[in-house]
Amino acid sequence: MSLNFVGWRAAWVKYMRFIGCPLLSSASSPRRSDAFQSGNKIDQLILKAPSSATSANPLYIDLLRFVQKISKDSRDSIVPTFTYEQSGETYCFSCIDLSKITEEIALSESPRKAYWQHKYRWSLRTPSPEPVTEVDSRKLNDINQIERRLENWYSNESKTFTRIPYAVSPSDPFPIQRWDKLLKNFDRAQKTLIDEFEYPPTSGLFARNSEYGGGSNPAKKFSELFNKVLHPLTLEYHIKSRVDEVNHTACLFAQKYTCDPGGQIAKGDIFAITGKDSVMRNSFKTRYRSSFASDPAQHPTCTGVSQACFDHVVEAIDDLNESRKTKIFALFDYIKDQGWDTGSSLGSMDHELLGMSGFAHSVFLLRNELKAAGKLDNMIDVMKWYVEFGEVYQSPFEFQGTTADKIRTVLLFRLMTVLIMPEDNVPQKTEKIRDMDALKRWIENALKVSEGLSDFIKPDSTSYHHRLFYGTAYCPSALHNAALISYLLDGTTYELDSEIKENLVNALKVFRIAAVHYSTPSQIGGRNPKYDQAIIAEHVPAYAYLAMKSPFQSFKIGTDIPNLNIDLEEVRMFLRLYQPATGSNICTLGKLNEFLCKGEIGRKYYLNTLGALEILERVNELASTTSNVTSGERPWEYQTEESPSGHWTKQFASLSIHRRGDWAVSVKGFDKFVVDFESSMNPVGNLYGMYSSHGAMLIANSESALSSKDVDNGWDWRKIPGTTVINVSFPDMRIDSSHHYNPSTDAMAGGVALKGSQDWDERNGVFGMNFEQPRYKVASLFSPFSSQVTFRFKKSVFFYDDLIVSLGSSIEYSGGNKEIHTALFQDKMAQDASRKPAAPDVFRCNGWGTSEKTHWENKVLVTLVDVNGNRYYIPNPDTQGLVFSRNKRQDSVKGNVKTATPTNGMYCTAWFNHGRSPSTTAGKDEYEYAVQVDAEPVGESSKPLLVSGNSYSVILKTNTAHVVKFPSTTNKRGTVYGYVVFPINPANPVALGDEGPLLSVLNQTVIMTEEKAHPARLHISASNPQLNLKERQGSPSWCKGGNTSPRTKKDVEETLLFCSTSTSQAIHVNFRENAKWSRLVHLYVGGKDKTGNKEHYLVPTGSPRENAFKFINMRNGADTEVEFSAN
Repeated sequence: MSLNFVGWRAAWVKYMRFIGCPLLSSASSPRRSDAFQSGNKIDQLILKAPSSATSANPLYIDLLRFVQKISKDSRDSIVPTFTYEQSGETYCFSCIDLSKITEEIALSESPRKAYWQHKYRWSLRTPSPEPVTEVDSRKLNDINQIERRLENWYSNESKTFTRIPYAVSPSDPFPIQRWDKLLKNFDRAQKTLIDEFEYPPTSGLFARNSEYGGGSNPAKKFSELFNKVLHPLTLEYHIKSRVDEVNHTACLFAQKYTCDPGGQIAKGDIFAITGKDSVMRNSFKTRYRSSFASDPAQHPTCTGVSQACFDHVVEAIDDLNESRKTKIFALFDYIKDQGWDTGSSLGSMDHELLGMSGFAHSVFLLRNELKAAGKLDNMIDVMKWYVEFGEVYQSPFEFQGTTADKIRTVLLFRLMTVLIMPEDNVPQKTEKIRDMDALKRWIENALKVSEGLSDFIKPDSTSYHHRLFYGTAYCPSALHNAALISYLLDGTTYELDSEIKENLVNALKVFRIAAVHYSTPSQIGGRNPKYDQAIIAEHVPAYAYLAMKSPFQSFKIGTDIPNLNIDLEEVRMFLRLYQPATGSNICTLGKLNEFLCKGEIGRKYYLNTLGALEILERVNELASTTSNVTSGERPWEYQTEESPSGHWTKQFASLSIHRRGDWAVSVKGFDKFVVDFESSMNPVGNLYGMYSSHGAMLIANSESALSSKDVDNGWDWRKIPGTTVINVSFPDMRIDSSHHYNPSTDAMAGGVALKGSQDWDERNGVFGMNFEQPRYKVASLFSPFSSQVTFRFKKSVFFYDDLIVSLGSSIEYSGGNKEIHTALFQDKMAQDASRKPAAPDVFRCNGWGTSEKTHWENKVLVTLVDVNGNRYYIPNPDTQGLVFSRNKRQDSVKGNVKTATPTNGMYCTAWFNHGRSPSTTAGKDEYEYAVQVDAEPVGESSKPLLVSGNSYSVILKTNTAHVVKFPSTTNKRGTVYGYVVFPINPANPVALGDEGPLLSVLNQTVIMTEEKAHPARLHISASNPQLNLKERQGSPSWCKGGNTSPRTKKDVEETLLFCSTSTSQAIHVNFRENAKWSRLVHLYVGGKDKTGNKEHYLVPTGSPRENAFKFINMRNGADTEVEFSAN
């Protein structure tokens, strides 16, 4: 242990770390000691003082414990890595050998995937020494430009906020509302400092994972002080001490109170200056009421106020701000004394990065004051340690991408670290430029596409965290932060590369198509299964940043070229999302308005600044303004984009999305490389979410319609629409793990999109899933998920404009005694819903009475209508075991509470009951239904009922293929077929029925075709959704030979994370008519035109050559679409 420190330090050390170390010697030795083997107890500690007679500083030990178990302990400069391997022996470092510790040795205790534990490792990485050269003045000027942009992002330096007389109305605009919320945050910080930290604080500060500190405990966590106290107090000081703010405040106050020492001052006006802290308030009042030399000379700009009175108020405010700064500096000293310092890991760095936001923001905002006080150099070292700045010095980088956690935190904090670096001499200037160059390289590498299962941006533009596409947390905020960085760097020598910007834009586009408006599908919610979470409303600024161009140019309306991105799409995306509601009580008018009013400072990141709000309003204002460009009298007008329309497949999420009008439908599965669901006990979330990816289909008619999916009140976790499940009890659903993969070698879940003869915004598609139940971790053989239970099914979903056809087959269940159900819909009843009259064979949720119907008088077809007006057409309901429950109470449990907490609600639900042995009961091992989306929209005319057989027909529904036909009903589109192929023997082609353009297919695939007579065209779009990840050739030695067939997240090693790639797959297709389709007109891969390189993606294989083709080089689940013309 190194004693090269001042202040307190925490050290967490596992006994096993000492294996290989001698008991009573400081010399390096390969000798092993059994005393440190697992299971043994330590019953004494021998402290050996230095033998020299020289004086030394005292060493205090405040808290010493021997514990049976320590997890997630971290190495640092005080307690570094103890041991190393050499020639098969384990050696222990002596204190004099610590300088010999290398990155590789540090990695031996913290593998690459343990990314919270790399501070010590990256502190060992230093930049290559470079000679001092001539300073690149352009780069340095650009760094200064970026610094000013970031400063103004907090709050525009030309804007002032204090109001006297102080009053806030519910109808005041958003900047005033946000400022008011900030003032309340400042007051809470002062109160917390006094009540909880007992300023001046003396109690200990502890790491996040420590059992000490937090809550009502007198000792606190570092993160509590940073984010509840330090950050708000610093932001208050920063804004209120700016010259313009001080002068503005002084003028308002002097105009109202004229420096009358005996006059009464309204409490609200004092609060506007001092906040509600009594010490600050009394200090200001005493200073204000002190005598000063009066002079009748008037202030030149503050009307009706003398210069002397104005100066007197300014001095009182300055004294107040000096007191604020003194208090903040005392907190910095306290933090340092408690161990937040260079080389200190606090015992454990696990997740500590997420709690340092307040510290990083405070250091940046106080950079000038810290420099004046001689504290800046130390703060830069501290920042570099905690943000792991050494990582940016890699050349080359170990792998592409980084974690979403780093993107949403240190991406900005590392930029701050560079911006606060001094530039007083040539060496300092060149060092600052060197670090900024390295940081830009790291940012671009972090935002490159990562092909394996690690974070962040994937080949299909989904964004990953926890090995999954995370749609309700982590990823949206990470993209928001990345967009902010792009905005700050834009137009400088550090502007991000166009490829990196495109990655960022595409990732944000995915969220815009996945969310019906602001709420992303629950199926991609990770441990946050709420349907109406409106997460995108919080991140609308990300779209505004991408819409801006060169932000340091003039923002003035009427300039020749608006400061907007010349790519209209980015601007139009923003305009669709930025539609705040108007009216009184504006902060309560929807999720977007709530965010625009929000001023509170978050714990993990702070993105809702006053300056960010101004950027939103500026982009909106500029986009609505017509200007002339220098190239002529071309009007520069931006129109709000319509809601996205089309069909998309995201194979890294096993997700298909279908949109028309303002509604969106999504289907979610999982397979060999895409996990099923996430749940957590700390924090508690989604405890009953194990069926989230069993083919879940969300029909989101609108943002408001999502309120019918109320997971907190009566939601039946076993009846997630679209899923096929074992109908177990709620307690049985709480298994001990999450993040499972489909164990089948034929696992498949994904889809294909077809443009066909129409535009891209009219694409249709198909989703298919081949399911086998994972081996869940359960304690009892009597569990419905024990190893004796087998559960399989095959399902498909076909999307054709507003019609959805859902099929299931080969439902197998054995080894258990539960019913198998497939849910069609589940909606909470609205008390004020309008009731519609009954119609023959049409059963509406919004009808009269309570009922549960299970017998259908052998009807050939019945129609159900859910709460949101979607029609469900069910053939042969008795055979399929259809159950329809209307206006009945459902009892359930909350999914985010450890102790089972009952809930209930009145619901309308429909499902198929396949029984306890579907495969042995005629008709029960399959299902079929169709959905007409938005068929009976509220307040609008209903669509005509579909006529049975005219809208679609099922050609095949077997254990090897599902085939559905959509006949040509207009001259617009030809006959469309959808295919999902589940081969049993990969050597034998699968026959595809007696009609349609395709005779057979050899491989597992999802296909959609369109055949049109005039002109004679055949369009085929094919995909193999399975990612087929394999170790990449040329991978480094540290990631070779890892597991590429994971069963759970724990099986995902560094090979799959960092060194894998989707390997090429092929699909053999045989045409029904020989030699009819021979001329290739177009070929697209993933929506991009590749006609000029067609031989890389399509080759003829038949005899004659025109009767069969092979799609080749199919990777990442991307679809390949071809257009043929007839001979």
